[in-house]
Amino acid sequence: MKSMPARLGLPWLAAAVLLAACSDKNNTPPQPAAVEPATPAQPAQPAQPAQPAQPAQPAQPVGGVQPIQPIQPVQPVQPVQPVQPVQPVQPGQQGVAPMGGPVVANGSAGTAGPGRQLSLSAQASSPAGLTVRIKGIEMGEDATVLSVSASFSSQLTGSTKLAFGDTYLDDGKGTRLAIKRPEDNRDLNIRSGETMEGKLVFLGSVPRDASQLQLVLNEGNTGDNIIGPGMRLALPLKPAGGS
Repeated sequence: MKSMPARLGLPWLAAAVLLAACSDKNNTPPQPAAVEPATPAQPAQPAQPAQPAQPAQPAQPVGGVQPIQPIQPVQPVQPVQPVQPVQPVQPGQQGVAPMGGPVVANGSAGTAGPGRQLSLSAQASSPAGLTVRIKGIEMGEDATVLSVSASFSSQLTGSTKLAFGDTYLDDGKGTRLAIKRPEDNRDLNIRSGETMEGKLVFLGSVPRDASQLQLVLNEGNTGDNIIGPGMRLALPLKPAGGS
C-alpha cells in the first residue's frame, strides 16, 4: 500500500481500514449450504370403492288388533277313579275244580283198590279264611283217598293253596302218606269265594290196625299264612273188624 500524504488526517485513515475489512470479507470463499435429504413421498392410499346404496326397507304393515278371546269356562274336576285291585294270575284249575268237579292227582279220581270205606265228619278252619271238611275215606292196598270239601274267602288275596308246603297223612306211628300232586296244579290252588268238592289221593295204604289219621296241610306254615295256611285235621278211624 502506498503511503498517503499526511495531510489526509484521521478521517482518511478510518475509511481506509473499513475498505480493507470489506476486501478481506469478499476474498473469503463461500461455505456450501447443508442440504437436507428429501423425505420419500408416501404412496397414495388406493381409493375405497363406493358402497352401493342399501335399498330402502319396506315399511312393515301395522298388525291388526287381535280380538279379545272370551274366557273359557272352568272344566269341572273329574273324580279320581278308584284303583282296581290286581287280580292274581290263576293257574289252570285241572286237578282243583270248583263245586261238582273231582280233586284228583292224575286226571282221574283213582281207586283205592279192595279195602275199607268209612264215612267221616271232620272239619277245621284257619285264620287265613280256608275251611276244609273231610267227608269220607277209602283205604286201599296202593292208595288212600279222601273225599274233601274246601272253601276259601279272603279280602287280602284272590287265592290260596292247599298243598303249597308238605301235605300228607300221618298215622301217628311214623308212617306218612304223601299227596300225589297233579302235574297241572301241583299246589292245589283254590280261588277266594269258591268251594270245591272232590278227592285227594295219597300214596300208600293205611295200616289195618290204625285207629286215627291226621291230615297235615302246608306243614310248617301258620294258620294265618294267606299263601298256604297250615292246618291239621284229626281223622278218627274204626279198626278193621271193630264195631
